[in-house]
Amino acid sequence: MQSISQNQLHENDMGTAASLVHGPVPRPPLSGPASHSTAQSRSKRSHLYDEHESPANTTVRHRNALETSSREEVEELKTELDSVNRRLYKAEANVQKLEMEKLESLDRFQPVFDDHIIAKIKSVEQKLNTLVSFLVKCSATTDISDLGTTLAKYTWFNRFSRKLIHIDCNNRVVLRKALRSVTWMFLHHELFSTPFLCFGSEVGEQLSNVFATLYEEPHLNAESVKWRCLTVKQLEASKICQSDDITCRQLHEKFQLRMGNMRYNITEAGLFKEKSKKMFEAAIQLAKLFASQRAIFELFDPPKELWFKAVDSEYCTNVNSTDEKDDQVERSGVVAFIVSPALRKRGDGKGDNLNESTLLTNAFVHLALEHPMKESFVADSNVLHDT
Repeated sequence: MQSISQNQLHENDMGTAASLVHGPVPRPPLSGPASHSTAQSRSKRSHLYDEHESPANTTVRHRNALETSSREEVEELKTELDSVNRRLYKAEANVQKLEMEKLESLDRFQPVFDDHIIAKIKSVEQKLNTLVSFLVKCSATTDISDLGTTLAKYTWFNRFSRKLIHIDCNNRVVLRKALRSVTWMFLHHELFSTPFLCFGSEVGEQLSNVFATLYEEPHLNAESVKWRCLTVKQLEASKICQSDDITCRQLHEKFQLRMGNMRYNITEAGLFKEKSKKMFEAAIQLAKLFASQRAIFELFDPPKELWFKAVDSEYCTNVNSTDEKDDQVERSGVVAFIVSPALRKRGDGKGDNLNESTLLTNAFVHLALEHPMKESFVADSNVLHDT
């Protein structure tokens, strides 16, 4: 056994005493292999501590980690979506800019003068009046007791004044006006209600549906008139449209059916077809002219307040300039039906200012024989309109 010296014993006793007074004497940190071994031991103890973590704590920790990861993924997706939307918006803006530049580069449009439009519609009316005169002279209807009631259903009337319509078919002046109204109402529905009907029934109906889908209110959208004009230009240059002769024949067949529905019989079918064809040819050309213009031309269907005519009305007249047996003095009263409509123009020749409109021609109207006062008529109209 190795002997211990007195000095060593003394030193040990002094160390023990110091530890009792000041606490354990700190040891210097280990270095080298000893320190590495100690770190591994601590890591091992920590690992052992995680392995002994309770299942509940482990579940909570995993859930929190998943939630954090999900939030980060959502934020990344939002950032990517915002970036895509910005690029899409920029691309749409570029496409619109290119379309506008293309339209402007192709825009060599020259509008026709209003006087030319007015002359064309007067030409249609002249041929229409010739047809109506033929219808009055060549009627084969023997029982006219109910003819006035039947005609009234097909005139250009307003529902607020319909009950005031009285057509005396024994009076040729009134009969002629009623037939003019019936014919204009037919043209309005079959040719002028949408811009493309004049190009044939099949193509016209398809394009009219497309136009209505693209522009619900074309008079509020300046691009609608450019689209319409360019489409008309392409139609006229293509061979997909049916000929005007076919369109005239189709219109004549429909008009003949209309006359049959009114129980209005005609003696000379050949002359009827000949005279109606001249009217339809002029009307088709007028409708195509309307469709080709940047301004919007329309047969004006007036609002309810204009169905009461003032003596000095700027919209319509009751004076019949073509028949001295009819009214020759302006009167006030409720409009029973429109004999020939006014022509309204929206916007200018370039298709701008579509919210502004002017009347190029006045309407010719037939006044009711008996009518309420203006205030009473407007009040009744409001009630009917609300219902």
